[in-house]
Amino acid sequence: EIFSNLLDNAVKYTPTGGAVYLTQPNPPDHSPHWVGVAIADTGYGIPLEDQAQIFERHYRGQQAHGPITGTGLGLAIVKELVQQMQGKIEVISPNGLSRNPQLPGTTFIVWLQRAEAEPI
Repeated sequence: EIFSNLLDNAVKYTPTGGAVYLTQPNPPDHSPHWVGVAIADTGYGIPLEDQAQIFERHYRGQQAHGPITGTGLGLAIVKELVQQMQGKIEVISPNGLSRNPQLPGTTFIVWLQRAEAEPI
C-alpha cells in the first residue's frame, strides 16, 4: 500500500517526458538498523509552504487547484502505515533531479527498521 501510493503519485504528478526513479539510499549515519526506499520524480514538486501539511487527511495544498484529482488521503494513509511499522518518511522537494525550473521534482524516502535475523 505504501509503495503503491507513492509510485502512483509520482507517475500522476510527473508530466509526459518526465522520469520516476526507485532507489535504495544509504541509511542515516550508515546505520545497519535501517533500510530505505526512495521514490523520486521530475514532476511538479511540492511547494515548501505545503510540505508541513501534506501528510494530513484531505490536505492537497496547491494541487487542489490543479487538473489532477485526488482526495488528499493517500499520503495520510502512507504516513500512518509507516508509523505503524515504526518507520519514518521524509519528503524532499525540490529534489534537484529536473533541469526544468517549472518541474522541481519530489522525493519520498521511506525508512524501515531492518528485521534482525534469528540465529540458526
